[in-house]
Amino acid sequence: MLGPNWTPPGFALSSDKAKKKWNEFISKYRSDEQSPRGSKVLVDFTDMIIQFRNVLRDNPQARREIQGQFDYIIFDEAQDLAKVNHQIADYMGEHIEVDSKDKLLMFIGDTCQAINSHVGGSPKHMEQRYLDGFKLKTIKTNHRSLPEIVEAGQRLLANHPKSIPFEAQPDPEKPRGEASIRVMPVPDQALAAQALIERWQSEMALGDKSWSDYAVLSRTRRELDTYELGCIVNGVPYTRKGGGSFLQSPEMATVTSYLDICTSQDYAKIKSGLSKVLNVPNRFFLARKADLIIDQAMTSLSRALGQSSDSVNPLDLLGTRAGVEALLEALYPDGLKQRMERTRAEAWKIEEARKEIISFGQTLSSLRSSVTTGGKPNALVPLS
Repeated sequence: MLGPNWTPPGFALSSDKAKKKWNEFISKYRSDEQSPRGSKVLVDFTDMIIQFRNVLRDNPQARREIQGQFDYIIFDEAQDLAKVNHQIADYMGEHIEVDSKDKLLMFIGDTCQAINSHVGGSPKHMEQRYLDGFKLKTIKTNHRSLPEIVEAGQRLLANHPKSIPFEAQPDPEKPRGEASIRVMPVPDQALAAQALIERWQSEMALGDKSWSDYAVLSRTRRELDTYELGCIVNGVPYTRKGGGSFLQSPEMATVTSYLDICTSQDYAKIKSGLSKVLNVPNRFFLARKADLIIDQAMTSLSRALGQSSDSVNPLDLLGTRAGVEALLEALYPDGLKQRMERTRAEAWKIEEARKEIISFGQTLSSLRSSVTTGGKPNALVPLS
């Protein structure tokens, strides 16, 4: 499946030397039968893992070569490893004997922090290691955080039903007095973000702080989205590191698409925006992507009008009789008339879609009129 000179999309090898070693390894152990479509086959990182497992499983020479390169094998975040990862561990570590003095196979993890079940990860595989005879070692000393943080975390988790029954210890070499924790009970994350930003602003007003002195560490993207929105609303300069901005989220893409539709005179922008909101919320239970439906409808409408598709306003699909019919034809490409004549239920479904298109078009027309003619700000009401 993998060929020479191949680099997986989105995955960069750390150096030319590493890339050369990878290509040499794949070229050495890949047979022609494994690559019926040629020497270049695009796969993702999961495919690489599976392919590596297959090489270790099926080629004893490759397995011995890999084993000879590693005496200490440690898998971090082992609670999130999938079965295939543990199979790799077994093949790579089968030369390591129990209680070996100069070799080690170790799995480090916390079964209460598993988050990768959506890609096959499961803590049960790590738990099985213990049942199979692996020795359990508990890491009690926290070398990362300052003492006040470790002790506060210990108190917060003390009564959690899934907490591990031991007391975390701060690193004795970490200094005390450099960290502090303030607990603010708030009903939701939005108010927490606002309260924190207001506190920053109060400290900034004293003149001895700058925005670069503050940071928010968040575990989830949704929580970080709340703080990002708070910074935007309060005019706080910020940089987001790690995770995608909520400005690129599907919800924000929908909002900006409505803005393009309501304010732009650029037909290309209107068309792009329309393809993103046509089925938001779910109106037509589309079997194909909305952009393909819009493209087909625009082609049909421009042909009916005798114009190029670039010169036709995409909103005509919602506001003219010919446009509505073109959009319905694209929504039901297996024959609109035939479906109308097939059953009463089919005819009713198509008529409801027709009403929905016209109603949606009227709403967008009203919004565009309000925005472009300087209407009241509340003319941009939530769309349903």
